[in-house]
Amino acid sequence: MIKDLQKAIKYNRQARHRVWEQQQIPWGHLDAGTRKFALHVAAFQGSRGLKIDGMLGPKTFQAIQDKAEAVPQDEKFLIGGELVEVSEALKALGTRMGEPFEARKRTKSPTHIVIHESVTRSHKRTVDVLKSRNLGVHFSVDHDGTVFQHCDPLTEAPAHGNQLNSSSVAIEVINPYYPHLGGEPWIVLEPAKWWTHVPQKQDPAYVCPTEDQIKAVHALVHWLCESIESLPLAFPTEKLGPRQTRIKGWKEKEKPDSGIVAHRDYSSHADGRYILERLIELEKSGDA
Repeated sequence: MIKDLQKAIKYNRQARHRVWEQQQIPWGHLDAGTRKFALHVAAFQGSRGLKIDGMLGPKTFQAIQDKAEAVPQDEKFLIGGELVEVSEALKALGTRMGEPFEARKRTKSPTHIVIHESVTRSHKRTVDVLKSRNLGVHFSVDHDGTVFQHCDPLTEAPAHGNQLNSSSVAIEVINPYYPHLGGEPWIVLEPAKWWTHVPQKQDPAYVCPTEDQIKAVHALVHWLCESIESLPLAFPTEKLGPRQTRIKGWKEKEKPDSGIVAHRDYSSHADGRYILERLIELEKSGDA
């Protein structure tokens, strides 16, 4: 945790142009004189074993240059403003600090995790689309299982999940969804099921996320539920099916019980159910 955030913000504003230039920093799209920038510095410092003060001085800048990567690998994510080490399962797949989204301040601890699918083919495109719609998520999962953090799940509430915006953690899985958008690395198709949205004149099928993405989401929800007491490892919409495809009262903005849900389970959207059902299968098999 950064002891003096204001000091870090002031230092970074002064160090810009004197010690480093914005374009030399992986998160240089952020204004150096902001809280977000200082938190990214702190996350990088934590991943490199440096003193965590949020100030991008000569030692931290040298570490960035030594790493010689466009985006650093981070082994800690922010929870409640503190850097918390991620699980070994997440480290194996890759964890990084991503571009932040606009978000309201959260007033209560989250009680839900919402699984989304992007209907895009790249991480950059996903971020661009969400920003263009004034939406955001806490985490996104790329095709290779790399997990990006965009917002603090305890203190920030981006718009993403209708009536669950204020009470949920959002995970966006980057997946084309529709067969006409598929192709490497999304090469597995499943026949359309009760939860699949099939556009007119399109194949009645669904493009599955990669197995690395399933592993990453599974590891991420476990880590979140272990790290945040208010998040139960439960699946309140598990019994939905062809006869009842969404929770009762969803049109009136009723909320599902606490736990992990697909975005489509309580809204007019169609995403997240395949991933949710895979998570349920993994939990039943004991493959944690």
